[in-house]
Amino acid sequence: MAKITSLFSLASGTCLSFLSCNNAGTGNYASFADIEDGFRTIPDSTQIGVYWYWLSDNISKKGVERDLESMKAAGINRAFIGNIGIDGVPYGDNKLLGPEWWEILHAALKKATELDIEIGIFNGPGWSQSGGPWVKST
Repeated sequence: MAKITSLFSLASGTCLSFLSCNNAGTGNYASFADIEDGFRTIPDSTQIGVYWYWLSDNISKKGVERDLESMKAAGINRAFIGNIGIDGVPYGDNKLLGPEWWEILHAALKKATELDIEIGIFNGPGWSQSGGPWVKST
């Protein structure tokens, strides 16, 4: 099954990637060409992650498998699934935590394992856990 990772490791990996542009604290900075080449030839050890929002229960097994294949083709090897409802977007038939939702999640984890993509799952009342009924509008 795909590894479930934490957001902390994504953030710390990103910070370390930017800090490594300085040559071991010597004050000798990489040239623009070296930095550009680093983006074009990304080593397998570099973790590239995305937030993968499943919007308003509009998900399908085929859809998540195709999404993962596209992520792999783009060099993405981490995805963090968040289930989000959007005002004005009609809800789909695969309700959050319903039987079909669990089947789709299982298919996503299985496909991610085949493609060597790590999956994290988060949920909170609001976008990226930043909102909820305790936040009052002004």
